[in-house]
Amino acid sequence: MSQILVQVDATGVVSDELRNELAGVLAGQDEFGVTVLRGTVLDNAALMGLLHRLRHAGLHVINMDAMPASEPHAVGMAIADDVVTLDLRGRLDDQSASLLDGGQVIQESVTTTVRYRVASGSDLGALLNQVEALNLQLMHLNVIHPKVS
Repeated sequence: MSQILVQVDATGVVSDELRNELAGVLAGQDEFGVTVLRGTVLDNAALMGLLHRLRHAGLHVINMDAMPASEPHAVGMAIADDVVTLDLRGRLDDQSASLLDGGQVIQESVTTTVRYRVASGSDLGALLNQVEALNLQLMHLNVIHPKVS
């Protein structure tokens, strides 16, 4: 598999220790205080590892884009009642789709979109673990925070 170009937008600050650990991924903050990480990871497993590491470092992912580095154009974690949309390369069979019980699964010819309501960051972690176990490639992750009145 080719390398994957990735951009992760997160709230929180990357410590010097984490920055050293994430060699090859450039981290900076935009004008709105959002931490932006850009770089290349080896494969889908490394991408999942990056997302898990960011969560454990206390960063909250709000958007992620990923695509194979061979494609010409390139380029969270969730809290209570967030809606997560995952765009995946690959298709789910009926048995695999049932593993994502509670989520809306939309399958197209070569991609799958899953919309899922999560109650906590650990729920999102569990969902990402299921995606990884099903050997699907994560292309995009979007977290929608509900409006608080």
